[in-house]
Amino acid sequence: MNRLCEESETYRNHIPLLITEAICAVACMPAFAMLMYIFFTRKQRPITSSMHFNFRLLLSNIWVVLMLQLGFTIFSNAYLLYFQIFDTEYCSNVFYTWQCSVLRWPLLWTVPAMIFIHGAAFVERLMATRKSRNYEHRGKRVALVAMIVLWLITITINSYVFSVPDMFEKLPYCLATFQKNQLKIKKFLHLLLPLELLITFGDICLWWVNRQTQKKTVYSDYSLSKSFQQSENTITSKLVLQISLLHSGFYIIYLVSTSAYRAVSSYDEHPMTFIVVVMNIHNIVVLGLTVCIIVYLWSLRVMDDKRKIREMNQGSKKNTEMYFMLLYTQLK
Repeated sequence: MNRLCEESETYRNHIPLLITEAICAVACMPAFAMLMYIFFTRKQRPITSSMHFNFRLLLSNIWVVLMLQLGFTIFSNAYLLYFQIFDTEYCSNVFYTWQCSVLRWPLLWTVPAMIFIHGAAFVERLMATRKSRNYEHRGKRVALVAMIVLWLITITINSYVFSVPDMFEKLPYCLATFQKNQLKIKKFLHLLLPLELLITFGDICLWWVNRQTQKKTVYSDYSLSKSFQQSENTITSKLVLQISLLHSGFYIIYLVSTSAYRAVSSYDEHPMTFIVVVMNIHNIVVLGLTVCIIVYLWSLRVMDDKRKIREMNQGSKKNTEMYFMLLYTQLK
């Protein structure tokens, strides 16, 4: 116990670790604030309300995942900073494994969750653009079933990868990775990298195919259903492609960086240095999320402005036609 207390006090007095905790918490705040803005202003955007239920459900799940990741990052870092700075009693900075799991696991659980949702978004766009009739026929069941399956897979895989045999073991510092699950996490991250690359490649191919098909398509039997589906696919595809590429870029950099560092270093060799580097690498994800949210809000605003201009032009055209029609009636 004395050795554990001494080790915990070493962590408490390690200035780079304290600074990293503060940086991680502050870095999440802009993205967290923008997520709250999206939630409270969601009804003020006609563009999103016109999207298909499946795509809106997908966006809602992405919002939940991001809130979990950013919220727990801010809370866990602030919580640990408080104990390290204000609770100065000797050996008070010792935690149980289950406490660290509650504080830290959501940060890493959301990493594979975002990749799986990225895959779900690709499947949804694939069905909506390439199998539109089947997509319309199945309706809301597509997204509901996909989200249930996605969360079951995420919870099952994460429970296995991050599990540890003893949840009541005492630790000198809270981490999401422990000595007994480091190897599983390392292998899991190695599997996520090619999966993310494959989904990104699929996004690019689907965008190119849809663009080529749209140029060659001539509707011989026009209908309101086809018109709405084409308009909805255009809007959502514009959102999906650019945000997916941004998301993939940052996630690939993160996965490559953390996998490379975990391959050449370990917690056992230099524990405090290992923690500081891993936490700073995770800020790549936070930066990527912030940029993606900014692009998402900017894209919605641009599309909404274009819609307003189009409506104004149509309204002006109708007023002009009505004016000349009335003038013609008077002259007649």
